[in-house]
Amino acid sequence: MTSKSFDKRFEEIERKLLHIGKWGILASRIVGYFPYTVSNDKLIWRPFSAATFSTVTLSIGAMFWIYMYSIVVSQIRKKLQFVGTTEHFAQTLISYSFTFISVILTIRILSNGKKFLEFWQSNVSMLTNFSMIQCLDIFTEDADLKKLRRRMAKTLCAIIVLFLSHNLLGSKFGVTANNVGFMFVFLYWTYRIYFNVGLSCWSNYFPQLYGICFRKIRHKLNQIAKEFNSQSDFGSAKNNCGRRHLSECVLPVEIDIPDMSKMLNLSVPLSENPKALIKILTQSEVNTSSDLNEMVNICIDSYYNVCEQIKKYSTVFGMHLAINTWLEIMTILIFSYFSFLWIREQSYVKLVVSTYPIILFSIDLYFTASVAESMKFEAQETQNVLRLLPFKRLSVSTTKKVHALAHKLTLRPPSIDPGNYFTFNRSMLTSILSALVMNLIVLVQFENSEA
Repeated sequence: MTSKSFDKRFEEIERKLLHIGKWGILASRIVGYFPYTVSNDKLIWRPFSAATFSTVTLSIGAMFWIYMYSIVVSQIRKKLQFVGTTEHFAQTLISYSFTFISVILTIRILSNGKKFLEFWQSNVSMLTNFSMIQCLDIFTEDADLKKLRRRMAKTLCAIIVLFLSHNLLGSKFGVTANNVGFMFVFLYWTYRIYFNVGLSCWSNYFPQLYGICFRKIRHKLNQIAKEFNSQSDFGSAKNNCGRRHLSECVLPVEIDIPDMSKMLNLSVPLSENPKALIKILTQSEVNTSSDLNEMVNICIDSYYNVCEQIKKYSTVFGMHLAINTWLEIMTILIFSYFSFLWIREQSYVKLVVSTYPIILFSIDLYFTASVAESMKFEAQETQNVLRLLPFKRLSVSTTKKVHALAHKLTLRPPSIDPGNYFTFNRSMLTSILSALVMNLIVLVQFENSEA
């Protein structure tokens, strides 16, 4: 394919990706986490564009909110019926944390503008290369991509509905006061709380794409295994291997295999000389074996390309994920404490208002962890398919590549590692929930001691 054709295909893929991620972009842009211009279905980074200006404006608004909160904090404390220092501390902690963290995230996103654009273009380039290989073109998976797009749209709708319900209940049933300054504080506070999920909606877009890529690679390898195993007598060898580990079916890694160019001149047994083995095949079998090696190599190289994009993703979005995860955990913890407080005081309207953020952030945490786990699962499933490949018809170099990939999947499967600080998966979420319950118990004990 010529450079001109590649550029044209590149633009087409970028348009498709922007179309699929439209709702994620909107959810991230509303809260000020997307300072990029989408011009003619192309992502552009302009430091002085309208998108950047809106991001900076929202960040300044967050700083101004701190000033407003300091003025009306006494009214907030009175209206929410604080009876001790624990409640006051919890309310102040979550209010200031959301503000400062949103400012930090905004500054980081602005400073990494070019870095994200490079990450975006590398993803588009990878998917463009995949699209040239018909069997790896993820855009043939219309059902998965439409599901991904609908999921982001539903997330944005859930954010808007919960945000409006929270504020309507608060204003109608007296959770807020008849004070303009107080209403501004309340609205902005709930706005930052709910729409902060918009960043997760956008950042989860990429791991879902990687999961689809791994699935396409696995399906192609499985297709290769079925096609070539049915054409040869490898079936018996496959049955002999059974369900043993792949290292028992391929050459051990410590065996030093001579260079293929030198093997032609060596007088070695037929079973140890793949070149000699090829010579006794018919011409059609030679071509078939060549195609087999080429297809397997393409799949393995494509797999490593996706792994490289995952590393870049962890670098670009790692800090965002770490901060956002901590913020959501703290929000669930504090609002769980307030829910306990409202149950004890039989204030059920305030209880409903407090449970909204808990529901939203719990779902977001679970979904983010599930996306990471699903991506890891799709990658690990490749290992099961590698066992089925017709190793007797693979070249030595291809066999070693398959062996290396199998070991990589066993020792370190692809995962999201924000800042190389922790691995984001369901087990991490379970640990967080355990710690969350313990902290909630401590808060309740402090409340009981003050009462």
